[in-house]
Amino acid sequence: MDTIKIMNELEMKGIHEVDVPTNGISGQGIREVREYVRKLLKSEKYAEKFKELDLHPNTAINSACRMLYEDCDVYIGQEWVTKQGTFPKRFAKGFKKIVGFKLSPEELGKIGSTASEHCERRDKHLIDITSDFDWSDGEFGDSGSCFWGSNRGAITGMRDHGCFALRFHKDKNIGEGRCWVIPWDGNLVMLNSYSTRGQSLLSMVRILSTITGMYYRKVTSLYNFGTDTGILYINGARGYVLGEEEKVVNLSEIDMAIHCPDEQRNYCEYCEESYDEEDGYYVDSVDRWVCNSCIRNNFFDCDHCNETVSDDYGNQVEDVGTVCSYCLMHSGEFMSCDECGDTFRRDALTEADDMYRCAECHDDFTNQHFECEACCEWKLNENAHAEAENTCVPCFEADNFECEICGEWKDNCEESIENDICEECYEAKTEAEEEQEEAELSVAC
Repeated sequence: MDTIKIMNELEMKGIHEVDVPTNGISGQGIREVREYVRKLLKSEKYAEKFKELDLHPNTAINSACRMLYEDCDVYIGQEWVTKQGTFPKRFAKGFKKIVGFKLSPEELGKIGSTASEHCERRDKHLIDITSDFDWSDGEFGDSGSCFWGSNRGAITGMRDHGCFALRFHKDKNIGEGRCWVIPWDGNLVMLNSYSTRGQSLLSMVRILSTITGMYYRKVTSLYNFGTDTGILYINGARGYVLGEEEKVVNLSEIDMAIHCPDEQRNYCEYCEESYDEEDGYYVDSVDRWVCNSCIRNNFFDCDHCNETVSDDYGNQVEDVGTVCSYCLMHSGEFMSCDECGDTFRRDALTEADDMYRCAECHDDFTNQHFECEACCEWKLNENAHAEAENTCVPCFEADNFECEICGEWKDNCEESIENDICEECYEAKTEAEEEQEEAELSVAC
């Protein structure tokens, strides 16, 4: 099988429509699942769960949503059923690994029904094959790809190697996705997919496999000169190999050995402008070289761990400064006030009425509430009994009674012969009644 000839013939077709069968879940289905998960984790139900596990909600939500977008191929895949089980089963496993706890069977059932409603049986795609990598950053759903910034030397290397791109179009004027197709040892290696529709690399592989008749296999260890993080950056060190079945069926590790010019330190990933080597900074948290200007405008130094981190992961902490999301979630030193939602050091919060509050919110709370000395529950000030300012009305009246004669409140422990009459009033009443009785007898005589 001459894979290069097949790709050249497809390139000559230009933009054309293909109709392929698939049991995969559509990009719309993945988006709807992602939106459901986002809303679910923002609900009050999971606010307590996050507090219990000491997780920051935004970071947990972003991790779960990334699992349904750029990391979908790694953790779940877009097929309804694989050897690893159905989509809900694989989702549950990936969610537990990434976020740290399990969803309920009902919630997983909702995810499953949403995905199943979007299972594709046949699908039409507008595609083209090209060896001319002349489009702009983001034109095919690949905005922010390092190939257009710090690692643009990979474009030169792939072009010199005779590589291709499989591109997807919304129409003939608007692109919506792409992946790289690299000739290797008589086969084709596909990697690094991007899509505005949420289309996975596997679905792209299946399309090319269907129209070419090639067999495909997942490659779990994909490198270029022994690394997946060099100039030719390989997302997740994973991809797929296509070719004749007997040639690819046993392949699981591939080193493509494509020579790329060392342009990594010449272009900033964020602004895509070139810079002098002495003005570039390696940022460990994003594994990228960034120019001095972007460091100032797009990054900060975490005031807890001192690492340089993207502004996207900055969180303001009262009396501390800006703290990265990792420290916020995993250091165990920070919590959000349950009243105002601001983040503080854990030791700056006070617990009352099963809630943690910052000093200002705690002062507001204690100005409007009191802790009942009898039941130890927090009550609004207006619910305090007039006779005992630190006891709520139900507790006070359960332990005391109001004398019907003198109107004073007495402890229930006091002996009273008649209900709701204190002993002192009862004795006075009895004495008065006896005197009246004696007076009436003397008149009668």
